Amino acid sequence: MGYFLLVFFFGILPSAIVLYFAKDYLDWQAFTVTTAIIFVVAFISDYIGIQNGLWIYGTSDSQTVGLAIAGVPIEDLVFFLTIPPWIIGGYEILKNKRRKRIGIN
Repeated sequence: MGYFLLVFFFGILPSAIVLYFAKDYLDWQAFTVTTAIIFVVAFISDYIGIQNGLWIYGTSDSQTVGLAIAGVPIEDLVFFLTIPPWIIGGYEILKNKRRKRIGIN
């Protein structure tokens, strides 16, 4: 449960806040495609890492909630979905803030 709380407070919650402020600036189709690509690449990378023993998640004594897809903890999958809002949303917010400051629409 500890890892889930970490993902929630440092992933899901901040991503929701960034998306709220960036909602008017985002190209949602491009954002969705980018998120899907990042998710697939990160999932495959994590899966390979787990299969090769680079990452080891316990069972009963683990910090995860115990749900997994192909051995990848659900917390990791959720984390992969929080990366694009931080990067893309943050970039769009800063880009538009700069444009307003220098007078470009």
